[in-house]
Amino acid sequence: MKKYGMATIDEVMQLNLLLEDFQAKSRKSVNSFEAIDAFHDWYNKASVCFVEQFGNNDMDVIKFRSVDNSGNGHVLLNNYYQISSCYQILLSRLNTNHMRIKSNEDKSKPMKVFVSHSSKDRYFVEVLVQLLEFIGLDDKTLFCSSVQGYGIGFNKDIFNTLREQFEKHDLYVIFVHSPHFYDSHASLNEMGAAWVLKTDFCSFLVKGFDYADMDGAIRPNERVSIKVDNDDAKSLMNDFKDQICQKFGLKCKNGIVWEVRRDEFLKVVLNQPAM
Repeated sequence: MKKYGMATIDEVMQLNLLLEDFQAKSRKSVNSFEAIDAFHDWYNKASVCFVEQFGNNDMDVIKFRSVDNSGNGHVLLNNYYQISSCYQILLSRLNTNHMRIKSNEDKSKPMKVFVSHSSKDRYFVEVLVQLLEFIGLDDKTLFCSSVQGYGIGFNKDIFNTLREQFEKHDLYVIFVHSPHFYDSHASLNEMGAAWVLKTDFCSFLVKGFDYADMDGAIRPNERVSIKVDNDDAKSLMNDFKDQICQKFGLKCKNGIVWEVRRDEFLKVVLNQPAM
């Protein structure tokens, strides 16, 4: 029996970025040359990847490759709707393959918190990093690309550095959801990587950003989702702090000391204009 290859994280992330590019261009003008080219770029690369992983005779692969893509942009969009569920199934199967390897690899990887955000939300992540420092994290256990000392070193490639974080660490990802986040290819790339690897995570929603606005692979009903302008924000942040302490073996700071720092964080982020 033939053994098929293992898709890399980069390949899966690239497929999701190509799909997002097609979706954006088709929304703008479904029958434009740009949208048509974007569809073919995504579909052709996905087909090659799935054949390499599962072979030509796999039933899901056969279904994915069964559409006739010789039509115009309207035809291609309809084709996408026909095969979108099959695409998700094939991605899920890739994810299962990753998980088999990840469960063994992560035993030897150091743990680290990774703050996934848009650089335009720097004001938010700066005070979030200060709170994480207070909880007990440091530059060995925390990565945040927008905060000096916790991000990408001098003269280092940003995308290689981000990929290395996922490859070399057992990550706990904190997503900072905002309109800027969903406009950032890098942020969506990180979300896709976290979904593929089944990385543990939680979410913060900036002031004025609602649960209904969350899109992509990360949904509000998964894990802890803290909307900073909701009444339950303080209670959920207590749970968040306890989870970080438990994962990293830190002594929890409880009582008035923690509550003061928590409330200072909320005061700062709530004083920012709504998105």
